[in-house]
This record gives sequence, C-alpha cells and structure tokens, in this order.
Amino acid sequence: MLRIHFTGADLARTRISREPDAMWELMLSLHRLRRREQSMIYGEWKRQTLHRVPSLTRRLTSLAPSRGYSVDFLTPHTESGSLEAGMEGLRRAAGCVTCWW
Repeated sequence: MLRIHFTGADLARTRISREPDAMWELMLSLHRLRRREQSMIYGEWKRQTLHRVPSLTRRLTSLAPSRGYSVDFLTPHTESGSLEAGMEGLRRAAGCVTCWW
C-alpha cells in the first residue's frame, strides 16, 4: 500500500481535472485489454473491443506493459486533455511533427 501524506499547503495547491485525459484513458484501457484475467465488470467490454484494436497497437506493448510503469511521453500533459492535443504532444515528444499517427 502506498500512502501519501498531504499538508494543508499541499491540499491548497491540488487541482482536480474537470474531465478525463484522453491519453491516460487510452493507456489504462490498453492495460486492461492486455490483462489475462476475466472480469465481471470489464469482460463484455473486453470481448467487444479486442477484435477492433488495430494490429499496429502491438508496437506499444514494449513501451506500455500490461501492469506497472509506462514511459511518460505516452501520456503528455496538455491543456485540454483531448485526444488531438495528446497525439500532438506525443508527436512532439517523438520528434515526429509529420507522423501519420
């Protein structure tokens, strides 16, 4: 178990996002899809989604293991948290301004 202790000053600086961040949602979804165990909560979603995941996604598996740490540049911080902004941040991090992805 990880415990994080906040002071009053820490809490005063804490901000909560108004909406989910698209790149984090994608990363966490990829983690969930790759896990082997079946789940009552995610089982149906997983069955419906797995066959629709492009084969190109397999390139991410070495950078985004099914559990634990993934490289930070896959979830770039953006102002809006939108998919478009996240993909642009990923392109910049990869040094690939004209990439198709």
